[in-house]
Amino acid sequence: MYPPRPKRDASVETPDGAIVDGDPFESRTNLDASPLAIEGDMLVERVGDQLWQWDLTTMRRADVFTLPARSFTVLSDRSLVTWGQDEPGAAECTLYRLAGTALTKYTTLVCVGAGELVRRTGTNDAIYVVYADRVVHFRFAGTKLDDGASFALPSPNPSAFAQITSLDDGRLVVPRNDGVAIIAPGAQAVLRTTKHQPRHLARATTGYWYSYAATDNVRRVDTVALAEARDTIIDLAPARIVHMAAHGDTLALLLMTGPEQWHVAVVEEGREKWRALVPSKSTREMYDGAVGVSATRLVMHSSAGLRAWNTATGEVVDVAKP
Repeated sequence: MYPPRPKRDASVETPDGAIVDGDPFESRTNLDASPLAIEGDMLVERVGDQLWQWDLTTMRRADVFTLPARSFTVLSDRSLVTWGQDEPGAAECTLYRLAGTALTKYTTLVCVGAGELVRRTGTNDAIYVVYADRVVHFRFAGTKLDDGASFALPSPNPSAFAQITSLDDGRLVVPRNDGVAIIAPGAQAVLRTTKHQPRHLARATTGYWYSYAATDNVRRVDTVALAEARDTIIDLAPARIVHMAAHGDTLALLLMTGPEQWHVAVVEEGREKWRALVPSKSTREMYDGAVGVSATRLVMHSSAGLRAWNTATGEVVDVAKP
């Protein structure tokens, strides 16, 4: 195990140009749907065709579920909502809700493609299903699913479609080539233009985080911003941002800091709080690297398994073997 890094220092810096832009391994940015969902001390991790539930306090696996999960989320009441096909290649998708030990299967709906997402609505009695061109607001009504408002989805940036993020008040933030669109049922879309194309998105306490490339090369994602009345900008170059997630105004990052060199980091109050080296055998191991964060734990998913750190200090936390 590597020692924690309580603060950023020169030892974790890399000279500009150390990361080779021409190598896709060395400039990868993970814009896929996150394999992690966190609520309180509950973590759900997608591993293959299963969903693993972890207790973040003990870092022990608490349960395993086999449910269709092309997309999934955890609501504030700790219920797990999944969306997917019961059989490979099926024309219809099914919405499931697991609340404690009670599993409810809802009416199946036509799948339009591989890109549908489920997102929180700000309440525990409803869910959004996000399609390529629209959002459907479904309300849980016992064992039935009421089809509520359906509203248009402003054209998203296709490469960042899976980054569409729901805020705690039920609004959705949609990444576009020229900024973001903020949408909600019954409200006119708010278009916010940004100088640089947003890549990753994560909800914050009063707004949202977004990442971008400060140069013309969109693969060199190296800067994050907390969108407020006046954006708070944090420059992480020459490190490259591979993935990010947030808990309130705490931002967790997976960074590539050199050829086959990786760190996780925490940003708070407009600055990098700490950075810790991630042991990895090869860049391929980090293809689908993703982070999640709670008040107590920063976790990282990769093909090598789950790793964890103390959110406040950066100290490595042992993860019990499944």
